[in-house]
Amino acid sequence: THRWCLLSLTCILLVGAGLRLRILGQDVRFHSDESFFNTFAVNAAVHGKWMLGGPLDKSPVTIYANAISLHFVGVHINVDSERDVDVRVGEFAARVPNTFASIVLIALITRLTYDLSRKSSASLLAALLAMLSPFLLVFSPSSFTDVFMLMLMVAALLATVRGAFLWAGVWLALSIWSKQQGIYYLPLLLAVMALHGTLNWHNLRRLSLTLV
Repeated sequence: THRWCLLSLTCILLVGAGLRLRILGQDVRFHSDESFFNTFAVNAAVHGKWMLGGPLDKSPVTIYANAISLHFVGVHINVDSERDVDVRVGEFAARVPNTFASIVLIALITRLTYDLSRKSSASLLAALLAMLSPFLLVFSPSSFTDVFMLMLMVAALLATVRGAFLWAGVWLALSIWSKQQGIYYLPLLLAVMALHGTLNWHNLRRLSLTLV
């Protein structure tokens, strides 16, 4: 049974990765918001403006991930011997981090479901639903900030279930640093602690060390 579940999960992850990589390979132009966010990533990767100066209204983690991807995949030296980025290559590079974050998210959801239910069937169903989720499929090959926020938040929930409250605080902080709306998941995290009987001052202090 364990071997069958492991094989099934591997197939789900491979199919999920294949679907996301296939969408990533499509030649689709940026949404206007993606173009705006990616401007800061391009300025960091090409012009060295890593402080992300300007009217940015989002947290920086996803933008830094996009900038690093651009640095290694999208940036080239043009005919004027200057660092530059091709539009289509740059759009592809900026979408790579979210694509892989979405794949990791499937695995995290699977593990979280198993730790909560202790049932392989439940974890496989959760993996299947995450793999086929229309919203995850649409947002995974993008440069929006939502996928990183969700991946890191699920990591925070998993750490909470396992009693690793310091790490839960780290992942929660990074989730918020990916998109401010990550703070909205804090009540869910506290509810999980309450259900597991671990909601006390000592654990809350460990959780909050990275948030202050």
